[in-house]
Amino acid sequence: MKYIVALCVLTQSYLSASQLNVPIIEDTQPSYNLWYTGSLLQLTPVNLSPGQIAIEPVLIVSSIYGFYNSNWGINHTKSILSINPVMEFKMGLFPKTEIKIVGAYVSKFQGKESSSNFQDMFLYFGYEILKDKKHSFTPDLSLFLQVTVPTGRFDKLDSQKILLETSGQGAYQIGPALSYQKIFYLPKNYFILYGNIIYLFSTEVSLKGYNAYGGGKGTRGTVRPGDRCFFILSGEYLFNQNWGFVCDAQLFYQGKTTNFKGNSGLTEAGTPATIGLPASLQISITPSIEYNFSENCGVYGGAWLTVAGKNAAAFAGGFAALVYGF
Repeated sequence: MKYIVALCVLTQSYLSASQLNVPIIEDTQPSYNLWYTGSLLQLTPVNLSPGQIAIEPVLIVSSIYGFYNSNWGINHTKSILSINPVMEFKMGLFPKTEIKIVGAYVSKFQGKESSSNFQDMFLYFGYEILKDKKHSFTPDLSLFLQVTVPTGRFDKLDSQKILLETSGQGAYQIGPALSYQKIFYLPKNYFILYGNIIYLFSTEVSLKGYNAYGGGKGTRGTVRPGDRCFFILSGEYLFNQNWGFVCDAQLFYQGKTTNFKGNSGLTEAGTPATIGLPASLQISITPSIEYNFSENCGVYGGAWLTVAGKNAAAFAGGFAALVYGF
């Protein structure tokens, strides 16, 4: 919380300074109008107008090939193939205000075993604080309230397919998200810098049987997942009105599981089961290419892979997405 308070103080100071409208460069810009799609992971701070709608279907195909240990090393495992269709819907509600809903489904395959389940759903309520001012330090800036709805599977799992069947955390999570973007008008092209900070507080989860946090036969109780924090920095460079390159760099941190209460159950060997996960950290990147058909329609696709982590999955894959507004 102290980081969030400090961020709010810095933001207020920034807002005051931004009123000076300090020039960055001379009044020059590319000869074409700006069309862009954004990126896979960042929250767009430019909210839709009232009644305006945008959809973004995404297909992610990846392989979990191991898990980072507590010393940043990778313990390789038999690969788990994941096919993950995602649908994003957002709509402008009131001036400067929008709602966004993200739903997803995942199918996992490992050898002859497989499992398909819905994932947790995400809701966002955004309010636009600032509009980008050309040739100034003032960016687009929005504050979101993010809510995670536990629609994914997390307990009553098959002891032999825990990794395949797990698709959610089982907890409601809520917290603030701050998103900004700044458009730089270069002599021939555009460059857009994005940043997101998200902090989510978790509720307790009721567990039965084998579950995403451990457990075994007869497990019944409650546990509190660690809070989650995301730092995302993204850059988007437009080569011309149609083509561009965009990349996210994401640091994801989740605190350790705490406060288990209840019966931990027994493993298949008859020993007491353990409940809880250690704190984890994962760093990933998403280099991609975009093509814009118009101001309201574009496609982009590329790779998504981890580059470092602790107590987290190591994966590599690709994705493709369509963005359409109407």
